[in-house]
Order: sequence, then C-alpha cells, then structure tokens
Amino acid sequence: MKYVAVGPTITNRIIFEDGRIISDIMGGDVFYLSGIRLGTKDCIYVSYVGGDFEDFYGEWFDANGLSREGLIFKLNKTNYNELVYLGQGRYKEHSIYTPDYDPLGIGFSAIPTECLAKYIKDDTKGLCIGTRMTKSYHDDMVELKEKFPNLIVMWEYYPYFDDNGVMQKAEEFFKFKDAFDILSINHHECRELFEIDDEAEIIEELKKVGKPVYFRVGKRGAYFIDKGEHHFAPSIHLKPAEEEVDPTGCGNTSTAAAMWAYCEGYDALSTCIWGNLAAAHNVLQYGPYPHFTEETKLKAIKKMGEIAENLKG
Repeated sequence: MKYVAVGPTITNRIIFEDGRIISDIMGGDVFYLSGIRLGTKDCIYVSYVGGDFEDFYGEWFDANGLSREGLIFKLNKTNYNELVYLGQGRYKEHSIYTPDYDPLGIGFSAIPTECLAKYIKDDTKGLCIGTRMTKSYHDDMVELKEKFPNLIVMWEYYPYFDDNGVMQKAEEFFKFKDAFDILSINHHECRELFEIDDEAEIIEELKKVGKPVYFRVGKRGAYFIDKGEHHFAPSIHLKPAEEEVDPTGCGNTSTAAAMWAYCEGYDALSTCIWGNLAAAHNVLQYGPYPHFTEETKLKAIKKMGEIAENLKG
C-alpha cells in the first residue's frame, strides 16, 4: 500500500454542549484513513480492534473499498468512549467499559514499529501516526525510517507527560524531531508546549523544528510551514456553515490529507488547502465522510486549484 494510517479506533457517544447525545459514531484514527481516502484508496489502516469492529465500521470500509489487512484483533471490544464537549475546542472523554479513560491501555497504546514494518513496503510513500512520543518510541521510529528511507512520516502531536505527571515542554519536544518528517499540531497544543499565545510567535517557534509543519488554527483554517516560510489557507465550507454537522475528527482528517498532498508533490499552499478540503468533507456529517469516489477526488482537486489561484492573487 502507498499509504499507512496508524492509531486507536474509538467509537464515540458524543455529548454536545447543548445536551444533545448521539451514539455509535465512528471515530478515533479512522479519521486518518478518511483523510487519505479523499486522495486514494491505496491505503491501509493499522489498529488494535475487537470482534465487534464490523458492527460499527464494516459498512464504511466496504463502501470505500478499503482493506482490512492491517486490523489487529487484540481487544475483547473495540474502544468505545463517551466524548463530552466543553467549549472552546476542549473536551473530556472516558471509556464506557471502564470507570476511567486510560490512554495507556492496550487499545490506546502505540503499536510497536516492528509491527508497523510488516505493512510498509519499499514504495510506501507516507505513514500517518498520532502518539505520545517517548524516547524509546522515538528511537524505534528513527530505526524504522532508516529501514525505509523513502517513507514520509506525518506525526500528529500528542502531549507527553513524564512519570511525575509533568508535560514535556519545547526543549524535550525538539529532541524528538528525527522521528518524523512532517508535524501536525494545533494552536491549543502549541500554547501549552511553547507557553506562548501569540500566533506569530508560535509560527516562529514552529519554524525552528526545521521540517514541514501543518499548523491548525481551528475554524479559521491552517498554516503550512516549510523552508522558513508559512502559508495560510482559510477554512473551507462546502455547505453554509449553519448546515455543517460535526467537527469531530477534522484535525485527524486534515492531518492525513495534508500528508497525502505533500507526498504527492503539491506545494505548501496547495497541501494546506487539501487538508482544509478534507476537513470540509468531514464536517458534513457525524463520523467520517460516508462514500469517497473518483468524482469526489476530482472535484476536490479542481477546488484546490481554484482556491490556490485566488489566494496567490
């Protein structure tokens, strides 16, 4: 497969700020797969799942012609969380099966790189992964990248806390950059990581990474930072904003889509726009976009070109 998406599968029961509740919504890093699928179905999803996976995800996999080869049936039940929105992009979540949400439980743990290597070939272009980066996982990822030198790794940042519960700050973060080729991170995460709030200052800090960065700024859109320059693309609406349904998973979806565009050779601005286009499809319904077709892709490519031309003036 040309692209690999990796991470936990999490079905959601969502509780909105206004008290509305919806259940059995596909989620977790299936959104990575959705973001890649906008561009190609030549992709595989590697995830720990349970015997009930087909109940929630089977129809969507079939509709989009997706392989199940990477599914690792290691859980009694596929992860299922209650997700409570708190406003301003914040949320809390916990498993419906255990009293507390445990991100270090087996269903949420990082899949070992020696396992990932089974699904990566010499012609695999991109790997999209979101995990808490530790020293040991960093070393394993560096070894994986050495084994597959043509592989582009997109890492979606997750905060990492040490054994004393202290979150890593920028000094520790920069030590991990050899493990990835592109970074995806949002404004809230940057604010906590760098302990600054000003967007322009954050962009300057991200330039110090020395690698491409997909910097997401919520409803406003995103930046793509590369080679000391930054390019902004505003969010995209395929329907009037009031008709959009649910933003859950837009960060994951846009992250993987941006990776695909970058790997396919699109420039920084177009890569940023493509990520935003994936999010625009994702927000139209609960869960990932239901059915990607070649027409979906061609329309998106045309729109990407039109938007890029307008932004470049």
